[in-house]
Amino acid sequence: MYLSSVLQQINSSKTYVAEDLYKLNEAMFNLPEEDVVDNKTTAKLFQAVSKIARDYNAGKYDTSDPNFFYDYVALLGTMQNQHFFSTKQNTSMLGWLAEATGGSSSPPPPPPKVSAATAKEMASLEAENKKLQAEIEKLKVVAEAVNIIKTFKAPSPPEAPKAKAKAKVKKEQKERKPKAKKEEAATEEKPATEEKPATEEKPATE
Repeated sequence: MYLSSVLQQINSSKTYVAEDLYKLNEAMFNLPEEDVVDNKTTAKLFQAVSKIARDYNAGKYDTSDPNFFYDYVALLGTMQNQHFFSTKQNTSMLGWLAEATGGSSSPPPPPPKVSAATAKEMASLEAENKKLQAEIEKLKVVAEAVNIIKTFKAPSPPEAPKAKAKAKVKKEQKERKPKAKKEEAATEEKPATEEKPATEEKPATE
């Protein structure tokens, strides 16, 4: 198994270099599915990682290689995620990883306790907040409906067909012509008015 050969090289190294950490991380990350890590191999793995962590914290590694830190963090990140390590071993590796990255491996503190009155007030505020949110959602629906209605256009009145309009005009013209003829005939039939004789002028009295 490739992992076993890498472990032998790691254990024989007096001063770790970045290449050692890279090889171990690669062997673990690309472990074939058919290779089974038994308890003996798990113990050797944890022993090797523990020695690397001690030497890193003590500065007993190739400090001239700037990649050593990144390979160290990557190795711990891969190892702490393996299922065959115990909870204690996993916690130890998480602690080393936190120390290297400047974080904290301790769990976050529990939230502070609140009084019964405060809890009741918070529950009331949450209920009121839910009601307000429900009302806002209703108003949103109404606003959307209004916007949709605004997009509607009133239907325009239908235009009269041109053929009907022309027929109507012709009909009106036909009705006007007989009326004009009747009026002309009536004027012709009227007799000429007789002129009244002029009255004789009476002589002026002296």
